[in-house]
Order: sequence, then C-alpha cells, then structure tokens
Amino acid sequence: MGVVYAATTPEGRWVAVKVIRPELAADPAFRNRFSREAELLSRIRSPCIASVLDFDTRADQPWLATEYLSGPTLSQEVLDNGPLPLPRARAVAVSIAGAVATIHAAGVVHRDLKPANVILAPDGPRVLDFGIARTVDGTSLTRTGGVVGSPGWMSPERFRGCAGPESDVFGWGGLVVYAMTGRPPFGTGSAEELMFRLFNEEPDTSGVPEELRGIVTRSMAKNPAKRPTAVELVRRLSAGTGLEPTSPGGATTTAVPPVGRHRTSPPAPGSVTAPPTVTGAPGPAEVRRRAGRMLGAAAAAVLLVGGVGGWSVGDGPGPAPVDPGHHGEPLGLGILVPHTSETFPFDSPQQLGAELAIAQVNAAGGVLGQDIPDIVVGDEGGDPDVAVASANELVAQNVSAVIGPTSPGMVWATWETITRSGMVHCSALDAATDMEVPGHGGLYFRTTPSSAMTARALARKIDENGHREVAVVAHSHDHSGDFMSSVLGELDARGMRSSSVIVSESVIPVPAMAMDGAGFLGEEVDAVAIGDLEERGMFVSGLLASKRTGDQIYLTGGVHDLNTPSEELDGVTGIAPGFEAPAFEQRLLSASEAGLLSGPFDPFEPGAVESAAHAFDCVTTIALAAEAAGDTAPAAIADHMAHVADDGTPCTGFAACSGLLRRGGEIDYQGVSGPIAWDDNGDLTAAGFEISRWDGEDVESEYTVVDFGSQPTREVR
Repeated sequence: MGVVYAATTPEGRWVAVKVIRPELAADPAFRNRFSREAELLSRIRSPCIASVLDFDTRADQPWLATEYLSGPTLSQEVLDNGPLPLPRARAVAVSIAGAVATIHAAGVVHRDLKPANVILAPDGPRVLDFGIARTVDGTSLTRTGGVVGSPGWMSPERFRGCAGPESDVFGWGGLVVYAMTGRPPFGTGSAEELMFRLFNEEPDTSGVPEELRGIVTRSMAKNPAKRPTAVELVRRLSAGTGLEPTSPGGATTTAVPPVGRHRTSPPAPGSVTAPPTVTGAPGPAEVRRRAGRMLGAAAAAVLLVGGVGGWSVGDGPGPAPVDPGHHGEPLGLGILVPHTSETFPFDSPQQLGAELAIAQVNAAGGVLGQDIPDIVVGDEGGDPDVAVASANELVAQNVSAVIGPTSPGMVWATWETITRSGMVHCSALDAATDMEVPGHGGLYFRTTPSSAMTARALARKIDENGHREVAVVAHSHDHSGDFMSSVLGELDARGMRSSSVIVSESVIPVPAMAMDGAGFLGEEVDAVAIGDLEERGMFVSGLLASKRTGDQIYLTGGVHDLNTPSEELDGVTGIAPGFEAPAFEQRLLSASEAGLLSGPFDPFEPGAVESAAHAFDCVTTIALAAEAAGDTAPAAIADHMAHVADDGTPCTGFAACSGLLRRGGEIDYQGVSGPIAWDDNGDLTAAGFEISRWDGEDVESEYTVVDFGSQPTREVR
C-alpha cells in the first residue's frame, strides 16, 4: 500500500512515515480508507498502540507519521523462533486485550487483528494498521458486496459483511492461540478451506494452557453475543493466577525480553533511505506531536496491562500533549437530578450518560487541552424549593453549564436561577412546549423534542394515512394542553377538520369517557388522537368496544402497555421521540460493568437509554461549543452551541468533531439521541421519532426524522 520510511524530528526523535503509492493515492476509495485510518488512530493514546504524530490525507501522496517501533511482528517472531515462551505469550495476551479495550472505549473497531499487525517492541507489544477500522456507530468503508480482511483471522460475522467489537475479541483469541502454539487457530490453506473450517469447526486450542483455554474458547464462539467484552478479558486475565511474568530472581520484569535476532534500536542515520520528493510529504518541522488520552474504561484496562505485564504506562515514548495555550479555566459542569424524588426514575441514567460523555471528551484530549473535572451533582428532589436551592449551590461552584433538571416543572423552577447567573442550561428531558427562556439566542437549550413537536409528528402521520375528521383527546392540565393546541394547529394547517375532547374529572369523568368512547365522538370522526394520558389504555379499550377499529386510533408514546388483547389492537399506532443507538447502549453497559461510572446502568429501566443519550448529547455539544469558541466561558459556549450542530461536515463523537474543528473545519454534530440543531429559542428544529404499530400479534416499529424548522419565539415573562 505504500513505503514506510524511518525519519527523525528536529528534536532527534525517530518516527515512521508511511507514504502511499501514487497509483493508490489516485483511487478515491483507497484514499478514503487511508483517511479514516489516520483519523481513527489520531483519537487513541495507549502504550499498546502505535501513536500517530501527524498526517496529511489531502496531499498528492497521502502520508502518516507514527512513533518508530523496533522489533519483529508477532508473525515474524513465531515463524523465526516458534511459539513464544509461556510467560511472554501471557503478557502479549494481556497487552493486546488492553489495546482492544482501549480502541473499543474510544468507539472504534479494528476489524483486522492478525499476527502481522502486532509489533513486539522492546517496551511491549503494539497493535498496528487500522486501515480497515471503523467507528462503532459509523459506516463501513468496505465497498458494496466486498469483504475486507484477512482470511484465517476473520470472525464468522465478518464474512457476512458486519462486525462490531465482538469481532475484535474473536481476533484476540486467534492471536493468543498463535502466540502460544505457533499455529493459526483454523490451520492453513486456501481462503475457501479456511472459511469452511471457520463456519463448521472449532478452533484448535490444544497447547493453550488450561487456565486460559476457557476464556480463549469463549472469545472465539461462533455467536458474537456469547463472547466476553474486551474489558472483561482484561479483568479476567489480570485476576488470574500465574499471569505475571517474573524474572529468575522473582522480581517483576520491567520490559519484554529482547527479541531473537531482530534489531531493537533504530537504524543508524546513515542507513536510512530518504523518502522521495513528494508534494505535500512531511518535512522534519512538520512532524508535530498530537495529544490524546484514553477513556476511563480504557485507562483502567491499560493500567491493568501495565501491572500484569510489568510495563510502565507513563515511561515509554509517546506523543506529548499539545500546548493548549491560555484558554482560562477547565470546563466545569453540573447536573440536577431527582435523587430523593420518587416521581421520576431518570436520575441515574441521565447522570451516567453525562459521565460517559465527559470520559469520552477527556479521552480525546479534553476541552482546549484540559480535562473536564468530575460533574457536580445537585439534587432537585422533585420539589421546586429543593431544586432552586440545589441550583444556587451549583452557581456557587462556578460551573459553566448545568444539565437537567428532569421534569418541565423543575425546569420552570430553576431556569432563571441558572441562566440569570450567566450559566448555560441544557435540559435532557424537558418536553414542555411553552418553556419561557431568555431570547436572542439565550443560554437555554434542550436535546429532547417538545410535546408540540411530538403532536405535530403525530398529526403528520394521521394525514399521511388519509384521515380527514379527527377528534383529539387530552387532559385539561398544562402539559396535555400543549399537545392539544399543537396537534389541532397541525391538523388545521393540513386541511383536516378537527375537534377537541377535554378530559377532566370535573367535566367528563375519565371512566365514563373511557368506557363509552364513541358516545362523545361524532359519527363523522374517522380518527382519534389520544394525548399522553395515564388512562389511555382504558380509552383504547372503550373505543374498540364501541366499534372503532385499531387503524383509527393514534397515541403519543408506545403501544405495548395498553392492557388489551393484542388481537384487538391491530392497526393501533403510536409515535414517540425515539432513536436506534445499540452502540451507545453497549458503551454505557461496558463502562458500567467496569465500575467506571457512578452507578450501574440498567438498560431495561423504562426510558433509561433515552435519558442517558439526551444528557450525553448535552455534554458533548457544550464541550464542542467551548472548543469552537476557544473559551470555556458560558457566554462563549452559548454563542457556539448552534454553530457546532449546523451545516458543516457531519461527525459523531467529540474526538472526530473536535479534530475537524482544530483543523479549521465547520462541523455538524450528529447526536446519539437524534438530530441536534437549534433555533434561536434553544428548541430542536428536527427530531427522531419511533413509529410503532400493532400488526396482528406483533408490533412493527420504524424510526424517522422529522424536520420542523424554527419554533415560535418565546419571550421572558
């Protein structure tokens, strides 16, 4: 794919410069893959991975500079000298597991772990070559219909064109088998022979020590769901007995033993072949050092590697942090959650989502070169007075931004305290339509769509299905009134006739309305839209009993909890804010299982993933806004909140987005909870929704993004 040259920086540091061959540089698809390799590698800092120092993927001949690593590949060492000595093979197993945990925590999948991509450097094994890597939540760079990888080392799912973090765990198992036995796990032969064995036979683990054979076999299970995570690998390996290589005298070794016949120091300057003249190729002064840190989960994994393998995490060569210059104080964040309230269950997921975002920001070098400190937690208590007192405590902590509170009522109670104190206020769960905040851009933002947006999305679905006369049922309280007015307005704008039914114990008793739904609706009504009512299951049963059909009933929210036999619900449709984010959920679970968040994450808790994702997006967008502004002052952040989610290059995650910003690019942050784009009110202008519909005895779901444009301007009372 190219030529790798040894070179030195002006400071005398040896580096390796990979320069792509001209014929490959002319291939847009290949250039795209190489660009992704460089971008992915620049995100990650680990003693188990070759650190990227600089790159230019737009040059006539693209190039990438990494730290110089002497020593053979694992493939070369085994071919020349046979299986590794057992203590050394164990150390390699732990080190590669740590590298895999690091890249997974950064949201990256390697996809091509094999012996040729592991260098046995004097200070420990390093993983190389991210040429076909991908982000966990991104798209593959493989051409349509093609499979990129190395037969004999690929997981079964790779041949099917899909691979997640589990695929790297499979590759780890194969590397361990090879290091300890000198044999590939499925033998040798043609690609067809290897593929047949992969799908029909178990890997040959004979020769792997008994204490490791179980975890290696699990790692190479045909079913990806049965494999351990990389973090679990590191935990299991470090907790095992006899896994710490020792010197003959019993002391822990401080480096991997010298490697056979292979040279372990850089070549003499006179022996280095200078690279050809290449337009855009790096000159000595252009090889700059880049910053990067590991995620909390990855840091824990690599610290374990250092302890088990005897390698000091901080002693080896690596890129020095970028001098951030003077950018003021670190970005301080607070969060208001209802820890002592029994009303809302969203305190823990919201806080965990914010903590995960902070960890990922710090993994990418922090905001303006400084880590975000631990988030300051305030208890809203489900009580306005308690919430205001906690908000004042956060103000006294001099944070730049506050996430939360959880409910519209608590937002109403605290927004003035927060924003009038000059802090950015980002609510992850406020769905109230009439939230009044400072105008002119203000300091208030939210990452969840308002109830009005949900109502408008519901009205659009009703219109698409051809209904013309709609009855809207809602409670008389304020939040349901938002729904009522919004859906009526959208129906009217679409030329449909509509009527409203206000449900209140003092007007129409709920049981009476529910049990005789048709009695309050005209015969001409061909659709019923039901707001977020606690009694909506009763309403649906009443409507069905009065000869309404399921395809005439529309709900806000899901359709699973209606307590009505499924065969009667055919056609009932629900719409609610929603998104698909399996990779985000897995990241939360991995961090939680590793004990790196403040509490356990329960993905089965209703609304847990959604509330965590919205808080994650609040933190990430605030951090990107500070990065774009070059300042952590709240006013500067507020001025750039909309800017970092606007018409720039789409990007996911702080690492990728901040990298674009530092190169002078414009970005469009793609939230894990759906589109992130704000109008002058701090309202979302687009949102993701899940549309669910009963079809026989099953529920079918689809996800869609609805673009609403700017919402009506709100004024301060």
